[in-house]
Formats: sequence, C-alpha cells, structure tokens
Amino acid sequence: MKNGKTKILSFLLTSALGVASFGGALLATNAVQADETTTAITYSVSELFGTASATLKTDGDFVAMEFSNNGKITYRQRDVALKWMTEAGAQYLSLKFDLDTNFKTFDIVLETSSATATKDKKTTNTLTFTNNGGAVTAQVNDDSAKAKTLADTADIVVKLGASTEYGAFAVTVDGFDCGLFTNVGDNFAEYASSSATTPLQPLAFKATLPEGATDKSVMTFKELNGQPFDLNDDGKITDQAVPVICVNDEISTFSLGTAFSVDYEAVDVLDKSVTVKETYYQYNPDVAKADIEYKAITSDTYFLYTVYDDDKYVFKNEFAG
Repeated sequence: MKNGKTKILSFLLTSALGVASFGGALLATNAVQADETTTAITYSVSELFGTASATLKTDGDFVAMEFSNNGKITYRQRDVALKWMTEAGAQYLSLKFDLDTNFKTFDIVLETSSATATKDKKTTNTLTFTNNGGAVTAQVNDDSAKAKTLADTADIVVKLGASTEYGAFAVTVDGFDCGLFTNVGDNFAEYASSSATTPLQPLAFKATLPEGATDKSVMTFKELNGQPFDLNDDGKITDQAVPVICVNDEISTFSLGTAFSVDYEAVDVLDKSVTVKETYYQYNPDVAKADIEYKAITSDTYFLYTVYDDDKYVFKNEFAG
C-alpha cells in the first residue's frame, strides 16, 4: 500500500559508460519513494471513470459497471502504461474483470498515438467479446481468424505482450493468442482532452445488449496493471500499485562524446501527477554497492571516459539481484 500525499518516481540510469571497452550498456530500473505518513491514498470511483448510458456501483466488493444499450465507460483523464521495465524484465498492460452474459457485444477500446502516419494522428484498437447464446468469443479488431471461444470462468484476464512487428503488441485473453494491437506509437497510451489538437481517450469500455433486453449488462472491474479495484468500507479504491516509467526508446548503448536523450513518461494507475527525479550513477568498481550515490542529471551533466583495472571490472556482479 502506498502512503502519503506525494510520490516521487526516480528514473535511475545506471551506466557503464567509459569502461575499458569505450562504452557499455545502459540499464534502466524504477524506484519509488513516498511520504512517510499513515494516511492511505484513496480515490472515489467517479474520479476514475466517466459514464455515458452507464452507471457505476460501489455496493459490492469491486467496482461494478452497468451498461445500457450502447453504454460507454471511460478511464477518466489518465494515461495508461502499455509496457515498462522492472528488474524482472518487461511488463505489459493487463486487465482482470468479470462479465455477465447479458450482452451482445462488449468492447475494450485502446486509443493511442500512431506509429505510422494516420489521418487522425491516432490509432484505435479494439478487443471485442461477442455473446453467441452463452458462448463468448474474443476477437481483436477484424482478425476473425484468431477469434477464441472462452471457457466459462469467473474472471477474464486480458494481457498485452511483445511482438516482432513494429508498433504492435500481442493480445492474449485467458492465455489464448487473439492477434495484435497494431500501429501503436508509444509504450503508454496518453490522455488528451477533447479540446486538444488530437484528443485521446486511452481506455474505454462499450456494450451493446441483445434485442429486447430489459436488464443491463454488468462488468465487475477487478484489476488494471497490478492495481486492485476492490472497494474499502467507504466505497473507495485504495492506491496500492507503484508508478512505472514507460520508455519509448530502444536503449542499447551510447557513444562517448555525443549527446543523448531518453523519451519516457511516468505513469501511475490512479494518480494523475507523478513527480520525476532524474539521477545518474557512473559505474566505478572502487565504490561498493552500498556506497553508491546518485547525482542529479542536468544540461551540464557529462559522462567522462575512465579506465578501470580489468580485475575490478565486475559490473554484472555489482548489480546482480
């Protein structure tokens, strides 16, 4: 659980620049610091979701979304992380929810910047669940060849994953390969208001009902990117997931003597404002891991070439585990 009123996300660029091989790999990891207070950060459901022909219910264990025909619920004014790095490797967007069977179609819509030029300067990818007499299939965009019929389980888990195709993410539903979200421009879906040059609504849910249906369709929303959406006694959601850094560059090596930049965005599931502190540490085998000190990155920061004794070049061991 995260406590405090502010969260500081530090982007630590741990660099081996300047080692005996004239360069080295740049590693990225995340660290989070929070104010040490005893007050948990909570959010009301109305802060997080916007509705149209739909309602939000907070009288159960989790957030319940009730849809009338052509109802829509949007994730409100927040960016959504699609891919980020941790010490365990790449992590990707994931959602967990439960659907009743009182729907004809149910869409999860992801709107992002585009990897290649489009007329609207954005890309929309849709995962559609179709109810065929109780048998539910999942299909990505128009890829009917990879449509999958789902087992009758309590929870549905949707995940993005790696793809070799430029600007694409693999989509799985309950572990089944359902195709690709394509032409995605960044590793996060950015929110931009309706007054922006290119409005963007990163995440939305839509439902249509069977003809003549009188009952609403209900989705129980349980988790987004590791953040549980269970409700406390006041019907609010407690912030439990740490913010992440989505890096849009493929970082491999940097050359000495040249300027570099990193295109990134700090994203939290619930919090709209995350403070980023940029620091660095240049590898030195004479400094114990416990004694490492990070310095602020400024426009005057330079990484200087340094020759180290080969016997002391233990970069991998210094940062293992």
